[in-house]
Amino acid sequence: MPNDTPDPEYPGVMGKRADGHNLVEEWLDNHDNAEYCWNLTCFREINTKKTDYLLGKCPKSAQNIRARYHAL
Repeated sequence: MPNDTPDPEYPGVMGKRADGHNLVEEWLDNHDNAEYCWNLTCFREINTKKTDYLLGKCPKSAQNIRARYHAL
């Protein structure tokens, strides 16, 4: 998210991209019938008959799994 855009998952937290790009919006603009999901609630609301592409964001707690795995 751009640094002037609130994170939908964490409303009080702003994005960190200084270049102004919103990669989620760019991805949605480039894929017809696409949805973006960041939690279980929105995942359950996806209409699979109308959605051809799905972009999902893992929670921050899961984003360090690879680093933890390699540290073992």
